[in-house]
Amino acid sequence: MIIYVSRWEHTYTVKSPSRKKLLICLSYDEVFAAKSLPCATYVFTDFDRLSQWELELASCVYRNLRNRGAQVLNDPAQVACRYELLRRLYLAGMNSFNAYRPSLGEWPTRYPVFVRRDSFHDGMLSDLLDSKEALEASLAEAESNGVPYSNTIAVEFAAEPMEDDLYRKQACYRIGDRFFVDTAVHERNWIVKYGESGVAPEARYEAELAAINSVPYEAILRQVFDIAKIEYGRVDIGRYQGQPQFYEINTNPTVGFDTEHTSPARVRSREQFVLNYTEAMRALDQSGPRGGAKIEMAGKFLKRQRRKARWRSWSRPTL
Repeated sequence: MIIYVSRWEHTYTVKSPSRKKLLICLSYDEVFAAKSLPCATYVFTDFDRLSQWELELASCVYRNLRNRGAQVLNDPAQVACRYELLRRLYLAGMNSFNAYRPSLGEWPTRYPVFVRRDSFHDGMLSDLLDSKEALEASLAEAESNGVPYSNTIAVEFAAEPMEDDLYRKQACYRIGDRFFVDTAVHERNWIVKYGESGVAPEARYEAELAAINSVPYEAILRQVFDIAKIEYGRVDIGRYQGQPQFYEINTNPTVGFDTEHTSPARVRSREQFVLNYTEAMRALDQSGPRGGAKIEMAGKFLKRQRRKARWRSWSRPTL
């Protein structure tokens, strides 16, 4: 049994695997409130949406499970989120672009840059900015709109289009020891997020199908996940000056099993992705514990949280 742990409002990301009975979803609220949990395989996710307090609680749960025989992926105490990961990859020479925290007095050494949140997945907060003055104005605008200054980062621009002037975002999953690609997203804009319908030629889809079971930059990719301390997640890959660039690793990516598309090659690629994801999850399940007693969620930190949660449930003020 695989138990997938995320924020309750973001369990929609794995509706398809859940319907296929590849996993069971639990929210962090449910996990923190539990006095015991089954001995099973657990996947912890959504770290960038947790407070520091919640991360410590998740780390306690993780250690209770791991130390008593469960198989657990993604240690909440070790996973690197966006800023930390981008800085580590830059220092390791795996990315040619850097990220900065202006709130700590860090300012880019080259432009253009763009502004985004360190936490969450809501896209960019600015267009490309060509100077420190433009960056300062963008940060001030974000703060005036309620974005905490401490949650903003400046990221150096590092993207280039393919030969047909389309920007492509590749994606690769890691599930335990298995690596496999998702289908790519194409847009005419450098901010490639959801994809632009009808822009990619059939030749692009046919090339993707031919390579659907190969992993691009595999040796580097394994190092990227290891540097991030992530055992389940999806990395977004682009390229700049002919070299791969690794933009972020989402530990709770939306896993869709929809295969409908106007391109026959893309349909077959989607079918292969669904098969690869399914096989990886089943292999992960098989490598985990097969039954056993429930595991007590011990520790003063968790017990104190359960007492507070019970107190909150009946002691809400009337407004």
